[in-house]
Amino acid sequence: MKNNLSCRDFLKLTGLSAAGLALTACGATPTSAPTATSIPPTEIPPPAITPTASQTSTSEPQAKEEIDIHQIYTETAVGLSSGVPVITNVITDKTLGRVISRIERDDSWRNYDNAMTAFTVDTFYNIACKAGGLDGKGVKKDNGQVPTLEEYMTMVAEARAGSRPFTDVQFVIKKLNDTTTPGYDPKPTTIWPWYDRNIGGVDPLPEGVRSVKEFSIAFYRFDDPAIINHDPDKKGFGSNIEGETLYYYRGLNTSNFDQLMPMNIVGELECASLWLSQNRVSQAIDHSKFRILSNDANSNLNFRSVFKVIPA
Repeated sequence: MKNNLSCRDFLKLTGLSAAGLALTACGATPTSAPTATSIPPTEIPPPAITPTASQTSTSEPQAKEEIDIHQIYTETAVGLSSGVPVITNVITDKTLGRVISRIERDDSWRNYDNAMTAFTVDTFYNIACKAGGLDGKGVKKDNGQVPTLEEYMTMVAEARAGSRPFTDVQFVIKKLNDTTTPGYDPKPTTIWPWYDRNIGGVDPLPEGVRSVKEFSIAFYRFDDPAIINHDPDKKGFGSNIEGETLYYYRGLNTSNFDQLMPMNIVGELECASLWLSQNRVSQAIDHSKFRILSNDANSNLNFRSVFKVIPA
């Protein structure tokens, strides 16, 4: 699609300042769940507004019990899907610093913003199909049918414009911890994705509902005791929220450097939608994620990824 979105318009849509945008950061789909038949259409903002990644650091957490991630590098992708602004951050935590200095974009063969926008939209759509709608059993169209990915994003755009209730597109994160409150207390939380109270919105939000404008994927060393905001029963998976940013935690095994190669970084993202919606993982491979983030879902020989892994 032709895109006429200016930098100023994009920042207005997202509610971010230019400075804030520059600093911000695996779910096998069950055979019974609907999946996208194609990568979602995205309209990418002009190159001039693509933020450059930066060395970053987070503020200290409010409570000693909540030692959060400490970002040493954040790669931010921005894009549009059905006119909806999509922001995705990939965070390199300092616990990986002994082995790698950062996970960054690789635009040598494919536009990183386009790929990550498609990945986030696909992830949220699959969560909505598993745990969406008023009953939490899956989002539905007005006729009761399951929407395609493109139809779901159109529904989100309508909800943002105020012509559709956000309850039509909401979904539930089964275990979500708020890092700004004392203690680690994950609980089921209703999410209004890409909600903007400034565009036909409801203010305040209903009790128990959180808005999400950004999706942040935090890679860290899973065996580091400083990282406690993840499920203690599952090594390396977690889900937190802070403000209007949803965090998906994915621990990496730094004792095996091969796990930190770009191909495997893509593989580590396959469980995102299943973990966030059902708090479980699967051994099956979700090839849709590979198709989105690589040029070949079936061949290791020809594999290329939108990521670069920079050694320490």
